[in-house]
Amino acid sequence: MLSSVWPLAAALLVAAAYAGALYLRNRKDELGRNWRIILCTFRFGFVFLLCLLLFLPPVRIKREVIEKPVCYLAVDESASMRGALNADCRKTLSDSGAFVPSAFSAEIHRQINRLSDRLSKRFDVRILGFGLRVHPAHGFSFEEPATDYAALFGHIGQAAVGQESALAVIVSDGNVNLGEEPVAAYRKLAFPCYTVAVGDTTLHPDLFIEEVLFNRYAFKGNRFPLRIRMAQHRAPMAKTRLRLISDGKELQACDIAFGGKDELTVEWECMAEESGMKRYQVMLDAVEEENDRENNRREFRVQVLDNRQKILLIAHAPHPDISCLRQSLNQQEKYKLDLVLAQDMAPFLQNPKRFEAYDLVVLHGLPSASFPLDGLQAVWDRKPIFYMITPSTLLSAFDKETVGVGGGRQSGSFAAAQGTVPASFGLFNVSGEDKRRWASFPPLWVPFAACAPVAGSQTVLNQVIMQVATDEPLLWIVRQGNRSAGLLAGSGLWKWRLANYQETGDTESFDRLIDRVVQLLCEVRPENNLTVRCPATIRNTEKLEVYAELYNAAFEKTPDAEVRFTVEAQNDLRYEFLFLPEGDNYRLDAGFLPEGDYRYAASATIGEQTYRAEGVFSVSDPRIENPQQPTRTELLRNLALTYNGGFFYAGGPEKPQPAAWDELFKAIESRNDLKPRLHTEESYLSLLEKTPLLILLLLLSCLEFLARRRFGNL
Repeated sequence: MLSSVWPLAAALLVAAAYAGALYLRNRKDELGRNWRIILCTFRFGFVFLLCLLLFLPPVRIKREVIEKPVCYLAVDESASMRGALNADCRKTLSDSGAFVPSAFSAEIHRQINRLSDRLSKRFDVRILGFGLRVHPAHGFSFEEPATDYAALFGHIGQAAVGQESALAVIVSDGNVNLGEEPVAAYRKLAFPCYTVAVGDTTLHPDLFIEEVLFNRYAFKGNRFPLRIRMAQHRAPMAKTRLRLISDGKELQACDIAFGGKDELTVEWECMAEESGMKRYQVMLDAVEEENDRENNRREFRVQVLDNRQKILLIAHAPHPDISCLRQSLNQQEKYKLDLVLAQDMAPFLQNPKRFEAYDLVVLHGLPSASFPLDGLQAVWDRKPIFYMITPSTLLSAFDKETVGVGGGRQSGSFAAAQGTVPASFGLFNVSGEDKRRWASFPPLWVPFAACAPVAGSQTVLNQVIMQVATDEPLLWIVRQGNRSAGLLAGSGLWKWRLANYQETGDTESFDRLIDRVVQLLCEVRPENNLTVRCPATIRNTEKLEVYAELYNAAFEKTPDAEVRFTVEAQNDLRYEFLFLPEGDNYRLDAGFLPEGDYRYAASATIGEQTYRAEGVFSVSDPRIENPQQPTRTELLRNLALTYNGGFFYAGGPEKPQPAAWDELFKAIESRNDLKPRLHTEESYLSLLEKTPLLILLLLLSCLEFLARRRFGNL
C-alpha cells in the first residue's frame, strides 16, 4: 500500500510547489487574482499528471478467466459431398460448374449452424471446412478436388496446443483419397471424436478405372507404354468396351469381360506423333444399372518432346569403340547421336556455329597429328567435351592445367589398366554390384602420360595396373567455372560392353556408366542465363513447385537477384509470383492451381541486362473426387468408436434423418469430462498506455498557453 501512496504524495507536493511558486508567490505578473488561481490550477494539474506518469509504477491486475472446452466442427467440402447432399447432382450443377444447393443440403447447413449455436453455450465452437486444404468456414462450396483427413487432424493438432479439454465433430460422406490413413492420423489428438455421415449408402453395380500408368514424357516418333487397371464392384460378369481417345479420335479400343474377376489390366502402346502437350482419355462403356459413371473415365496428359540431347561423336578413324558408344546411346530415347569422321569435318570447320545444335561433343582419338582441329578452341570453351584417348591422340595438344593430362609420350609407351571406383566417389549413386562389375571389366590400353586431377575435377574410375590400385585416374570429369570436360584415358571400351554381356546376358551395367557420365557433362552448362525447371504436367491435387538458376553475362551463378514468375491461363487469368533464394538457386511454391493449360514467363534483371525464360505446363484433374460415390460409413464409424466418441447417420437426400443431430447434441451434452477451466490471468497497467490521460496533459498545457498569450504574459 505504501508503495503506491508515496508516488502519489510526491506528485502532489511537486505539483503544488511548482504551481504555487510560479503563480501565487510571483508578484511580477500583472494578472488578476482569479486568473492567477485558474492558471495555477492548470499548471498544478499538468505537473501532477506528469509526475504520476514518471513516478507511479505499473499496476498489477489479476482476473479470473473461464476457458470453455473447444469444439472443432469440421465439414467435408470435397466434390464427392455434392452427391451426398443432392439426389441428382448432375442436374443441379450450373453452367459455371458451381454447386447449386438442394433442399437437403440447405437442411444440413441449417443443422450445422443450429448445432453450433446450441454447443456454443458450453463450448468454444470453431467451424472448419476441409478437403485438400483446411480453412475456417462460414459457407460451404463443396469444390475441393480431394479429401485429406490427415491434413485436417494436423491443423487441429496445431490449433489445440495447450488446450486440455476439446472434442472434434466431423460431418462427411466418409470418402477419403489422400494423405495418411485417418484412424491412424487421429491418434495424435488426445480428445473424443464424433462423426456424422450424410448421403445415400445404397450400393449399385459399378465399373471403374482404378489406375492409369503412363510416362509423362515421350519423344516424337516413339511409342510409349500405357497400362490401364480396371475393377468392378457388384458386377462380376460385366462385359464392356475400353476406349482410348485423343482430340476426339478413337485411337485404340478392345472388348472387356471381367468373367468373375475383381480386376483386369490392359497394356497398350501409343505412338507420339506430334510434339507438345497431348491429352488422352481412357473410357469404359457403362453397363446397365450403373449409377456412378464419372469413374468410368480417366484423363491424362503426355508431354511429347522433340528435343532429345544431341551428341556429336567425332572420330579420328573407324574403331570398335565408336560402334560400342553408338549402340549404348542410341538405345536410349533421350539421346540423338550423330557420327562424323575427322576427314569429313570440313562443313564444321567452315561454319563452327553448327556445333551450337549439340549438347555434347565426343572426340575419339582427337586431336591428332593428322587432325589437330586448330581454330576450334572457342567451341571447346563453350561446349562440354568428352575426350577418349587412343594411340592416335596428340597428348601435347592438351592443356595440362585445364584437363589434367599433357606432355609428350614415346612410341609404344602404353600399359593395360583396369578401373575401380574410388572410395570417396559421390558424383552419382553406384550400386555395389555395378562397382564389382566395373572393376572386373578387361583392361584398357592406357598411355604413359602425366595424368593428375586438376582443380574442379572428380574421378569416376582410378587405374588398376597389374592388380595394383593407383591414384592415377582412368576416367574423370573436370569442371572449371562453366567449362566441363570428361576424359577416358584409354581405348578398348568395346571390351567392357562385351564382358558385361557375357556375364549377365545384357549390357545394362556398362550402359549405366556411359549414361551417368554423359548426363553429368550435358547438364553442367545452362543453355540460357535464366534456367527454369517447371514440371510439364501436374495434378490439381499437387502444388506447383518451380526451381530456377540465374547466371550473369560471364555465366557465374547469381543467387541474390529478383526473379519474377508470371502464369497465364487460357481464360485470361493471370498469377504473379516471386522466387525465393534457396542456396545458389531459386525456389517457388505457387500452391494449387485449377485444371487447365498454362503459359509461364520468368524474368530477372542483372544490371542493365534482363534475362527471360518461357514455357508451358498443364494441370490435370485425376477425378479422384466423384459426386456419385456412395457414402461410406465404415471409416466414420471406426473413427468414432476408436476415439471415445459416437457415430450418427443423418440420412441422404431421399431419406433425411434430422433426429440424428439432436442425438448428437445430447451425447455431447451428457459428457462430464468436458468441463470449463478456471484460471487466473495477470496483467500490468501503465498510465502511459492511457490515451485520455495524454490528451488531458496536452489540453491543460494548451489552455495555459492560450491564456498567457491572451494577456501577453509569455
